[in-house]
Amino acid sequence: MKGSNLLLKIKYPLEIILTSILTLMEGVKSRIDKFRRNDIALKKALNIDLSCLRLKSPDLKNDFSY
Repeated sequence: MKGSNLLLKIKYPLEIILTSILTLMEGVKSRIDKFRRNDIALKKALNIDLSCLRLKSPDLKNDFSY
């Protein structure tokens, strides 16, 4: 009986600790997923065509297209 009492005393606090850890991990995972979605959306929003930009040299004789 002493062994089973000890097991019960350990089991419930261990369950609480493990549940708390899993909950924290799920929260971290959801934040990482949200960050990734925002990062992808930002990259799509900033995906502009740079070929229309032209840089001119200081003496304005040459211009360089990119």
